[in-house]
Amino acid sequence: MHKRAYSESVALANRTLGRSDEKSFAKELKGEDKNDEKQGHKLENVVVRIRKLEKNEESSLHTDPNDKTTLYFNKDFSIEKYNFDMVFNENDNNEIIFKKIGGHLIVNNVCRGFKETVITYGQTGSGKTYTLFGSNKEYGIVYYFVYHLYKLCNFKNKKKTIYLSIYEILGDTLVDLISYQNEKSIEFYTEEYYLKTIRYPYKVVNIKNYETAKKIIDTACLLRNVEATSQNMRFERCKEAHCKEAH
Repeated sequence: MHKRAYSESVALANRTLGRSDEKSFAKELKGEDKNDEKQGHKLENVVVRIRKLEKNEESSLHTDPNDKTTLYFNKDFSIEKYNFDMVFNENDNNEIIFKKIGGHLIVNNVCRGFKETVITYGQTGSGKTYTLFGSNKEYGIVYYFVYHLYKLCNFKNKKKTIYLSIYEILGDTLVDLISYQNEKSIEFYTEEYYLKTIRYPYKVVNIKNYETAKKIIDTACLLRNVEATSQNMRFERCKEAHCKEAH
């Protein structure tokens, strides 16, 4: 499993997110902000994603091409209808999801001092890790969030410090997924998390740029203690990645 996961990490490391032109990025930010205002984002949004099907697998979930907020569920001999803030079908990739859920607005809010949280919830194999961390074919939305966070901070030329912590909770145990390798070259401090009566320390790392953050996230995926599913090599279970910005 580790060899396969390492190959996936290398494939991710060889790809880069484009758009180095600052003018195009500024235009993109303005456009996304206008779209977000039109959509009228709420404090909380619940969206649903239909994962891609395996061979010989038939879906019981369907979307309405004219209504992106409706989900239909074929249950026995009836069809149940559910409404959410947004519904994504199996053809929507992670970049589309990042943009449609207001990813640029979320990054802007973080830079303005607000706290933002993105949670994926679902049964085993439903596509939580694929959405958050992607695969060897595409980036997950976590990479888009971190990339645009650094891009926005650099674009505005403001002195900001970005900290990153990644840990995994398995039952009553917390595992710090920030690697101890190259610890001397990275500035960090330690915080503590209590699970019942046990205290678990984890590192909060000061990250200077997106490339370093990406390597740490890739390495964290390799250090996890859970097994892969048919959807991807890096299965998600109570894993938290915190990225906060300070002046």
